[in-house]
Amino acid sequence: MFQSSKFLIRIASNHFIRDRYTREIIEQRNPFIESLFHQGIIINIPALSQKRRDELELLLSIFDQANRQENHHIMNVKEMDFPEKFRPIIRRLQAAIQEKEIQDIMTVEDDFLSELNEYENRIAEATKQKEEAQRKQEEERKQKEEAQRKQEEERKQKEEAIKLLLSLGLPKEEIARKLGLSLEELEGFDGVE
Repeated sequence: MFQSSKFLIRIASNHFIRDRYTREIIEQRNPFIESLFHQGIIINIPALSQKRRDELELLLSIFDQANRQENHHIMNVKEMDFPEKFRPIIRRLQAAIQEKEIQDIMTVEDDFLSELNEYENRIAEATKQKEEAQRKQEEERKQKEEAQRKQEEERKQKEEAIKLLLSLGLPKEEIARKLGLSLEELEGFDGVE
């Protein structure tokens, strides 16, 4: 932006939530709001069914999802529930849904979203299976290491027992018999000649 390094740029960004109607600052933090770099009005449409405090909220309540029919594209909005000045908007929206081209576009969008959701589900399932395979592989590796550690421990214990028994003067043949080893196996231990 600036070509010279002699400029010191300071940016102040205030991310806070203010009720548009009461102007009251809401202390609740929101990652979405904090990630915005511009001011704006964000409307929580589902909350509009609870209270409509001004004309903007009343107008936007046309889109309240509680008014949906079985077909989630069609809103069950009655003109009589709204002031006369909002009725042309309602009529235009109702006329739009009657047009085949718009219905076709919505169907294509639904199909696309359905395929996208399927794709995301397949990715999530593949990721889950990969993580499960990695977990099993890690578990098997740990079990193998544990078995090797136990085997090495048993070998050391046998080696110490052999050395002790040899130091007590027992013959190799007797030690091999008591430990269930062949004479060749016995002589394979360190310190046994």
